[in-house]
Amino acid sequence: MPKTKAAINSTKDAPGRRRSSRINKNLQEEQETTPKDTHSESENESDNEEQQTFEFEGNTYASYQEMVNAKRKRNENYLKQNGLWNPIKQTIKSKEASQNGIKRRKVTPPKAPMRKSNRLAGTPADGRFVEHEGGGGFVIVAAEASKDGVVTKTTTSTRNSKSLQQSTTVIVTGGDRNHSARVNDGAPLSLEDAVQNCDGKWIQENSVPEAQKFTQDTLKPIMTVPVKEESTTTNNGSPTSVAAETASPMETVRSKIEQLSIDDDNHVAKVTPDRIYGLAVHPSTNKLIVGAGDKLGYVGLWNVDATGDTDGVYLFRPHTRPVNTLEWTPQGLLSSSYDGTVRYMDVAKESFEEVFASNPSDEEQFYTQYLALDPRASIRGQSFFLSTSMGSVMHVDRRVGAAKGNITFHAMLSEKKINTVSLHRDGYCLATAGLDRTVKFWDLRKMTTRKKVSNPFEPKAAYLGEHFNEKSVNSAFFSPSGDYLMTTNMAHTLNIYHKAHLQLTTSARSSGGEKKENLVEPIHMIRHDNHTGRWLATFMAQWHPSLDIFCVGSMAKPRAVDVYDGESGDHMRAIRGETLSSVFSRCCFHPSLEHLILVGGNSSGRVSVIR
Repeated sequence: MPKTKAAINSTKDAPGRRRSSRINKNLQEEQETTPKDTHSESENESDNEEQQTFEFEGNTYASYQEMVNAKRKRNENYLKQNGLWNPIKQTIKSKEASQNGIKRRKVTPPKAPMRKSNRLAGTPADGRFVEHEGGGGFVIVAAEASKDGVVTKTTTSTRNSKSLQQSTTVIVTGGDRNHSARVNDGAPLSLEDAVQNCDGKWIQENSVPEAQKFTQDTLKPIMTVPVKEESTTTNNGSPTSVAAETASPMETVRSKIEQLSIDDDNHVAKVTPDRIYGLAVHPSTNKLIVGAGDKLGYVGLWNVDATGDTDGVYLFRPHTRPVNTLEWTPQGLLSSSYDGTVRYMDVAKESFEEVFASNPSDEEQFYTQYLALDPRASIRGQSFFLSTSMGSVMHVDRRVGAAKGNITFHAMLSEKKINTVSLHRDGYCLATAGLDRTVKFWDLRKMTTRKKVSNPFEPKAAYLGEHFNEKSVNSAFFSPSGDYLMTTNMAHTLNIYHKAHLQLTTSARSSGGEKKENLVEPIHMIRHDNHTGRWLATFMAQWHPSLDIFCVGSMAKPRAVDVYDGESGDHMRAIRGETLSSVFSRCCFHPSLEHLILVGGNSSGRVSVIR
C-alpha cells in the first residue's frame, strides 16, 4: 500500500522523537482513508502526461524538446536555401584567444621531505618557546645550553602583529630590510638577472640568450644618441606664441581610422603574465615595438612583426609591484612602479638602472603613481615628473647631481593620491588629477626649489585654479597642440577643456592670485561608461602624439575601442574585430602620421595591434 507524504514524514521522524498517542492515531486514520484517493490522483496525472503532445506546422511531437529541434531544423533549412547559413555560422563561431606570446610551462615543484618531529628525527630542540602572551603581543624566550653546561637566555619582545609581519618579510634578492619589497638594494640589474627574476613557469631555457639577441640586434639599431645637451628650457616665449606642429587634415585622418582593422591573430600576443597597467609604443618607423608593464612587476617587449619560438615577445622583471607607466626615450625605456622605484632600461649597457627610489624608512611612505616626461629637456627622458600616492608631485632631473637623479622640487599639491600629471607644451602650466575629484592647474615658474623628498612644501603661489568633478578623476592630459585638455573620470564622462592654460593665467592675474574654484569649464562632456570594476584597470583616455584625436577602452558589447575627435568631441568610430574579445583598459597610438596604428592591452596580459 503506497504511503502518503504525511506518512512518509512520520516514518522519518519516528526514530528520534516521541510522538503523542493522539498524533499517531490521526496519522493512522489518514493512512487508512487516503490511499485510494492518492492512487486515483496519480493515475489521472499519469494519464494527462501520456496524452500531452505538442504540435508545430501540422506535425505532432511527443515532447517539447522534439518540437524545438524541429523548429531549429526548419530555420536552418530556410537559411541554407537563401545562402545565409555559412556566413552566419562563421560569425557566431566562438573564437579562441590568440596563443602567441609568452606561454606558461608546467613546473614540477621539488618534493618536500616528510615532516617529522624533532624527537623522531633525533634533532635536539632549539630551545625557543613562548613564555607569556598578553597586551597584543608575546615574549619569545630562546634558551641554549653551552658546552660547559651554562644556560643562556635571549628574550625577544613582539608588541604587535605589524612588527612581527615586518620581521618575517621575504627578501626577493638580497639587500637589507628597507629594500625587502624590491628586486634588490638599488644596484643596476643586468639583462640576465631581469629575465631570471621572472617566475620559472614563464621563462624557457633559451630566454636569456633570446632577450640579449633581441636587445643587440633589434633595439640598439633603432635607438638614437644625441650629440650634445642644450638648456633645460628650450621655449622661453609666452604661452600664446606656441604654435602647433603640422598635422594631417581631419578628412585624411577619418579615412585612416575607417581603414583600421583587428582581425588578424598575428596581431595579438600575450606579452605579460597579468593585468596590464602601463603601455607604450616605440616611435620607430622601421620596427613596431610595444612595451607593457603588468600588475606583478613584469615588463614585456613585443616585436610585433617578428616570428620564431618566442613570437617576438621578451619578458623581464625589474620591479616587484605594478608597473604603472612606461616611457620610451632615445636610449632606452623608463618604468615606474608601485614599489617606489623608477628604473631605466639602458639598451647600450643592457641593464636596468635605478634612477629614483623612495626611502622605505621615511615616516611618510608613498609609492610612485605616475611618471610623465618633461618635454622642456633637450634630451628626452633626462628629466621627468612623478606623482605619488600621498598627493605630492616631484621633478627629477637626471643630468645634474647624484647618480640616481636630482630632485629639483617636491610639492604637496593634493590631500589625496594624484593619478596623473601633465605639462602643457608652453612649459609652464601643469595639470594634476586624482582622488580629490579635482583637476588642478599650477604655474611651474612659481614652484619653490626644495630637494628633500620626505618634506614636500605647499606651493600656494603656484596655484592657478581647478575644476571640481562629481567623482574621482582617472587622468588629465593636454593635447599635442596644447589647445585642449581631456579628462577621464569615474562620473562616466570624458571632459574636454579648450585653452584652459590661457583662461587660468588671465583669471589668476585679475584675481590677484587668490584661490578661485572652477575658473574653467569643459566645452564637451562626453557620456562614457568608465565603470571597469574590480578586476580591470581603470580607463585612461590617451591622445595621439601628433593629432588632436584620442582613444579609450569601452565596456560596450561586442567589445570595442572608441576613437574621438578632440576638437568637436564627436565619436569617430568604435573599432571592433574578431580578435578583440576583451576590454582594452589601456590603449595608445603610435606617433606615426603616415600610418595610423593603435595598440591596446587587457587584464590578462594580452596586447592587440589595430592597423
